[in-house]
Amino acid sequence: MAFLATLHRWAGATIGLILIVMGLSGIALVWEGEWIGLPAADDPVVTSPSSLARTVKAASTHHEGLTRITFASDDLSLHQAAYSDGSGAYFDQTGNIVDEWSGI
Repeated sequence: MAFLATLHRWAGATIGLILIVMGLSGIALVWEGEWIGLPAADDPVVTSPSSLARTVKAASTHHEGLTRITFASDDLSLHQAAYSDGSGAYFDQTGNIVDEWSGI
């Protein structure tokens, strides 16, 4: 019976820590537009096809292995590009790189 109690405590603590990490990362993602202090993050959103095409071209030529582009929204006025090696970049609405990071 003592073994089951110990197992229950450790399993509960492990699951609790996982839930805390998931909750905190979820909060960070919900408020992403508020805490990203990059230039052009608060610019008005431009949704013209030529602007979006310019962003896709800039993201494709910046780094090989483009896997995803998240286009600018009212919350965050920057386009986010993700690449297959884990790297990524933020582009402003004219296609210029605002910030980038390398993969693991």
